Amino acid sequence: MKKLLLMVLATVSHAEEAKETAEVPAIPGSEIMLFDINNKADVPELLNGKNITQSPGYDSQPHFSENGELIYYTRIRAGQADIYEYVIESAINRPYLKIPKRSEYSPTTIPGERGLSVIQVDEQGDQYLVKIDNRSKLPPQRHSDLKQVGYHNWTINKEMHLWTFILNDQNGGDLYHQGSDKKAQKITTNIGRSFVVDETQQKLYFIDKKHQPWQIHVISDPNTGSQKVMELLKGTEDFTRDHKGRFWTGQGRNLYVSANKKHWTLVKQFTNPSLGDITRITTNPKGNQIAIVLDEL
Repeated sequence: MKKLLLMVLATVSHAEEAKETAEVPAIPGSEIMLFDINNKADVPELLNGKNITQSPGYDSQPHFSENGELIYYTRIRAGQADIYEYVIESAINRPYLKIPKRSEYSPTTIPGERGLSVIQVDEQGDQYLVKIDNRSKLPPQRHSDLKQVGYHNWTINKEMHLWTFILNDQNGGDLYHQGSDKKAQKITTNIGRSFVVDETQQKLYFIDKKHQPWQIHVISDPNTGSQKVMELLKGTEDFTRDHKGRFWTGQGRNLYVSANKKHWTLVKQFTNPSLGDITRITTNPKGNQIAIVLDEL
């Protein structure tokens, strides 16, 4: 059996054996919470929180649109993973694009292009990066032959750069880079699942797991390597960075922020008895809204 990167599917950071099928194994449910951010205080405050999915099952991997009006996310029901979108102004959830007999994950906007890049699983259980567009009649376009892709993001620096998490033989992930020639280059080993791009779209932030505690690293040039930014809290690999340069992470049910890249400050403790640990975090382009994924209990 093929090793499938189930980190795309679940909230755990390891790979498992999967059947040779695109069907999704049963995984824990999760909900996406949306908050406004009050940036006037020394420590940001979360306001007007609401559960925007509020449906039993897996709803995760949120990603704001470039104009901040939509949240794209992965929804899994009855063994099928599809990309959905939430319209913030009207509070409507709707399918972005449903593709029969295929599962898609990790919706990500592509700088300067229409549509989304996603991870698609084929009938053999292999995972490729494809581009989809719900306004196009064309089928999904595979970006390259690089397979077992788990997570990804894009930067622009003279040309488009694709950064991907590729499953390795040790049930972890390695960082790969592809430029305009789409030639795959391994950059480093043993990384986490968070791929965050800064507001200039020139730098990628990711987790380096070769150190204890794990570290946030930044890279812009595949030929010069990455640099340490700060250490993460123990037990978490999910983080994001907002337009003010602040880093956010969750540890259990606690949400933290760091403005100085040295210390983490508690922002909020979640106490809803029906929701558990924080598993994903992302902020909108303006830095005044945050989407947080919590496990269903």
